[in-house]
Amino acid sequence: MAETPAFGSEIRHPVLRGRAWLSGIWLPADQYGEAERKMRILANWHAGAAAYRFPEGDLLRYAAPMEQDCERVPGWPLQRLGRTLSSAQIEADEYEKLPLADLWLVRGGHVQGMLLANAEILKPGEWLDVSAPVIHAMYDCRIAEAKLEQPLAATTQGIRQLLGKQVPVASYEQKQFLRSLQGESAPPPAAMASTPAWRKSLIVVAMLSACLALGAFIASSGDDGGSASRVSDSSRRPDVAAAERNMAAANAQIGIAKAAFFPTLTLGASGGYRGSSFADWVTLPNRIWSIGPSLALTLFDAGLRSAQTDQAIASYDASVASYRQTVLAALQGVEDNLSAQSLLKEEYGMQTASLAAAKRAETIAMNQYQAGTVAYLNVLSAQNARIAAENNLWTVVNRQYTGSVALIAALGGRW
Repeated sequence: MAETPAFGSEIRHPVLRGRAWLSGIWLPADQYGEAERKMRILANWHAGAAAYRFPEGDLLRYAAPMEQDCERVPGWPLQRLGRTLSSAQIEADEYEKLPLADLWLVRGGHVQGMLLANAEILKPGEWLDVSAPVIHAMYDCRIAEAKLEQPLAATTQGIRQLLGKQVPVASYEQKQFLRSLQGESAPPPAAMASTPAWRKSLIVVAMLSACLALGAFIASSGDDGGSASRVSDSSRRPDVAAAERNMAAANAQIGIAKAAFFPTLTLGASGGYRGSSFADWVTLPNRIWSIGPSLALTLFDAGLRSAQTDQAIASYDASVASYRQTVLAALQGVEDNLSAQSLLKEEYGMQTASLAAAKRAETIAMNQYQAGTVAYLNVLSAQNARIAAENNLWTVVNRQYTGSVALIAALGGRW
């Protein structure tokens, strides 16, 4: 150890302040006990670092400079100047006057120069007792399995709660249309709370069939400007609207086929001039005119009109069945995507917890490696597990976005 007395008074910046690139810390023996110095060295240890013990204290030298806050360093911050670590900011003129050393400590009015050759090399890995297994964390898988075995609670969230403010406000006609399909016009009785799931589905199908029968009756009555048009305007799905119009067209064909049984009434009129000579052809006495009705009725067609009527009725029945199937498929698509959103939300929470656990495992593995208790292969395995958890989480997020788009498409493209 070399010491130059009374030189510290000439150092213009004897203390490092603010954020700086530090290369080590000094733990003086007069401020920290041996046990506390060991604990601070272990807390800041990393791969490639080195520790030395002097009579005046302990030195922890970093493997590479790190940007730190000098006021929050657990010890004296040290900055590298050439090959020397210094606890003060040394100017160029001051640097030339200092002796060669591995460590410069500015304390009071003195600058102490220390050589690593005079220090004891410390091995922090020997301070850890690795003879017995250490349990960092315990997880009871039975609790997680019990949670998974529990039945999923029925979701009561609507599409607006799932998708947020991105969904526009529904119109009155749209709300009435969905209520008529889902049977929400009257509150369900209390006895339905214990009704089995298959019976509820059967009730929904029956109510849907009743609504479809009502629409078919309105279409058959020829009232295109009434409630049937309002229901059609509320259908935003192109396939539902097309099936409904096909059903109305088939109903019109029935009327055309039945109209063939009635006679055809024609009202005609004619006028002109007729004469024996061209000279007096266009005169009032030679003017002629006629007006009157004509009635035509087919007496025998060998069952052609009856067969055409039966064909029109059969086509109408087929269009009604196609319309029912289209509406059921639309409702199934909405229900499936709503259920998928609810399940994906729960899966997102599980994947988030899995990612947090993987990050904790990676931190523990890195701390063990920095302490020298495990190989770097353990750190790589923990990092691979963390990356896999992140990929699984983003996969769930992607499925949520895809499900949201599918839900919007099932609702007709807009709400």
